Amino acid sequence: MAIVSHHEADRYLLRRNPDHFLFLIFGADPGLVAERCRTLLRSVIGDSRESLQLVALAGDQIAADPLTLIDEANSIGLFGSADRVIRISLGGKSLLPALEWIAQAPPVDCLIVVEAGELKRDAPIRKWIDKQTFAASIECLGDDAKDIQRLIDAELKAANLTIEPDARDALGAMLGEDRLSTRSELGKLVLYAHGQGAITLAHIDEILNDASAMNIDAAIFALFSGRPALTVELVNKALRSGIDANALLGQTTRYALALHRGLVETENGGSFDGALQIVLRQFNAYNRKAEITSHLRNASRVKIETIIKALQDLVKRTRQANYLGEEYVARLFLAFAASLKRN
Repeated sequence: MAIVSHHEADRYLLRRNPDHFLFLIFGADPGLVAERCRTLLRSVIGDSRESLQLVALAGDQIAADPLTLIDEANSIGLFGSADRVIRISLGGKSLLPALEWIAQAPPVDCLIVVEAGELKRDAPIRKWIDKQTFAASIECLGDDAKDIQRLIDAELKAANLTIEPDARDALGAMLGEDRLSTRSELGKLVLYAHGQGAITLAHIDEILNDASAMNIDAAIFALFSGRPALTVELVNKALRSGIDANALLGQTTRYALALHRGLVETENGGSFDGALQIVLRQFNAYNRKAEITSHLRNASRVKIETIIKALQDLVKRTRQANYLGEEYVARLFLAFAASLKRN
């Protein structure tokens, strides 16, 4: 049996145990699940997606007829003894009857890879596979800050690029939603900066930040910095540029919730740096670190809770009378900024 942790998985896949023929690859990051499945497949059948050595099956199909898996696992390939792979997408029905039959007569020259989303420790398939000497379960959690930095370093090294420190901070804060989106964003950035030697903060702003998001963020940070006049100016500018009032409200609520989470962290005995990292990661705004630091030091949890409740109420009101949304937003943002203005 092999229970492979998130951080051990990449090493294991490079040197997997030859006695293992059944793999469960699962976790909270669907992009990373897919990437690790591809890594395992590539180690057996190479890069070809059209390979006759690969069979893709639906888990519910196998659950309805367990013999489907038995037949595929024991069929003889067109290329003699070439290894084959069966890739199974776990559905809502149990695969255990089919897997138990496979365990009684293990296939020759065939790997079985079960791909799944999040599974609790007591999930039947996870518990069963964890007990088998011929199987490995591989968990795929979301990338943490260290994982993201390793990915950045690997992509930049392959492209013969370096990155400036402030750009690295900003880029790291923007990535991590899932592995596939992280790869995609890094790919766009590397292509954009090709031949320029080093990636700068300007590159990131130009290729990864869209203008509407930047307009919304400017209004939000003016609000939480307690600058009423600038807040109203930026809110009106954002709305005139075509940004939907509900989008502005939603992003403002998201930032308020991130601040609230950071404030609760410090109230519960956590460090200020830990709270700051929570907000930076949750809101993806590392390039505004100084402003966020100021907001965390000067805002009170009670005041932020009041703002969150008012924002949620406003979202309901704009849904009921959308033509009043912009007027409501401008007035409310002015009131919020005034309440947060430092004496």
